[in-house]
Amino acid sequence: MGSLRLAREQHGEEGMLIARLRGGPGHEVLPPLLKAEVRAVTENGLVIRGMEAITRGRQKSRVRFAAQTWWVFILTEGGMATFESLDPLESLADDQMRRALGEGQSL
Repeated sequence: MGSLRLAREQHGEEGMLIARLRGGPGHEVLPPLLKAEVRAVTENGLVIRGMEAITRGRQKSRVRFAAQTWWVFILTEGGMATFESLDPLESLADDQMRRALGEGQSL
């Protein structure tokens, strides 16, 4: 759990949207998502895609990038009531799968 921040930041000559999840001042819960894109917004949250920079050691030349997707559940009274007795991530994933398969199909 933490606070989400989406902001345009300058990296070298390139400006990009970066998503950060912070658990407290100066403490990032997850590595930031570079070139972030908000892909979906629902009443219970949103989906953000981007790239995570993975470094090996301290050399900038040893950076790999991996595609990442965050499913962000927003804690509201309505959202908590909907998922009170369920695992919200499992329910959101099931909803996403149903949409991908088509509403009439079961998992």
